[in-house]
Amino acid sequence: MHVRFVKQNSATVKSEDQLWTRANFGKLTWTHVIWLLIAWLTLFALGTLFVANPFWLEKSASAAPDYSHIMYLHSLLVGLAGVIVLIACEIFRVRSRRVRAFILFASVIATILVGLGGVFDAAPQIRWFWLTLHVIGFFSLDSIFIAFLIGMFQDLRAKTDSSSSLPYRLAIVSGFSLEIAALMGHAAGWILDFGGHPVFIGNWVRLVGETVNDFSGNLTTSHSHEIVVAMLSLLIAMVALRFGYQSLKGGSKSFACVGLWLVTAGTVIMTIMYVLGAFTSIEPPTLFMFGPNAANGLASDDLVTGIGVMIGGLMVLLTLLFKRKDLNVQSSWAKTALYSIATSWLLLVVTVVAAGYYIELHETVYGAGSQHAPAAISDAVYTFAHQDYAFFLIPGCIVLMLITNIVLKDREKGISRSLLTGLSVAFVGILTYAFVDPASVHGVGYIITTIGLFTIFVTTIFFLQRLWNVAFHEDDAGC
Repeated sequence: MHVRFVKQNSATVKSEDQLWTRANFGKLTWTHVIWLLIAWLTLFALGTLFVANPFWLEKSASAAPDYSHIMYLHSLLVGLAGVIVLIACEIFRVRSRRVRAFILFASVIATILVGLGGVFDAAPQIRWFWLTLHVIGFFSLDSIFIAFLIGMFQDLRAKTDSSSSLPYRLAIVSGFSLEIAALMGHAAGWILDFGGHPVFIGNWVRLVGETVNDFSGNLTTSHSHEIVVAMLSLLIAMVALRFGYQSLKGGSKSFACVGLWLVTAGTVIMTIMYVLGAFTSIEPPTLFMFGPNAANGLASDDLVTGIGVMIGGLMVLLTLLFKRKDLNVQSSWAKTALYSIATSWLLLVVTVVAAGYYIELHETVYGAGSQHAPAAISDAVYTFAHQDYAFFLIPGCIVLMLITNIVLKDREKGISRSLLTGLSVAFVGILTYAFVDPASVHGVGYIITTIGLFTIFVTTIFFLQRLWNVAFHEDDAGC
């Protein structure tokens, strides 16, 4: 039975949460693993300030990606994916203890091995020992997605309380999209290390009329675009179920349902587009083209993910937020978590959809990677900053808000507020840097962004301290 914010005594809710979070692997409980992974990811996030800082290191939106930066960022994204699936198992009440125990174990293996690979396997040259560990870590991530889908399908067959809901079906769709994106990443990594071998790779490349380098680039692009958006769609499914989508009624239910169907359709269409883009010469067309040489226009994949997943998700979150009284989401910790998550998602939509679409429709000014355009510096800063902020930092903070809601509850509602404050300040700083003062590396935008990031870091340390008390010094009844 999933957690619903309905009128019932606190002892019942506490008993449910106690029972569910006791899934473990040996002596490692759910809260132990969550603490370990968040602490590990926090250390690697600090490293990004020196390894992949967009304010210092990215000179052009068309610059070739740095292999070491890509591998290092994988250390963050793989761990984040593992944490999201662990929380999904909790929210969707995956019943199989074997599945949950396996995901606990595989999440630790994937996060640690990919993290070590991101540090020591950070060059195209093959270092067999570190490459082997890296590959084991990436395949561990595959096993997490597959185990999650197995657990979800088992409960779907058993017709559990939540399995008939639209968020549940969206979670399954998202799980498939995540695994497909991961497989494309494996294929891109293989070609990067071993080229067009074995022979069928070269044969396929010739069949579709491309080069091996083109094929690798297509796989990398599709993989990176799809896996991040699939994680976002899974987050929407989790938040919808956690905060009472099934208790909505009337027009509110219909509006949220439209939002969830948009997210589901966006995820499916996006997956098809990126698979075609990865394995064939088909490219997502640019729509609404105008201006000199038709330079301005919206990429169709951006339109699908922006309207489908991001705006559809916003529809769901705003419905839950405005109807929280009808859902009996009345405890202060529940209201704070929902408000913080919904507002964080709004910041994501403004950053990616509003600002991103504006730039795409004004490429004659921003240049689409050309260093000779009038606003080329703004384009370069925005291209990398919106990736790090909207696709990495915001989902990471939403994850912390969800964990706070599930584990810490009313004891630490200030954590969600503080995370939202940091995100809001960083949002102002990034847009100021990108659109107002891009030429000055240490200008006002940089200073504001730094204040926001520092707020998030301090809050994360406090979060880890409180979670440590729950995981290692208190009975899991605190969960």
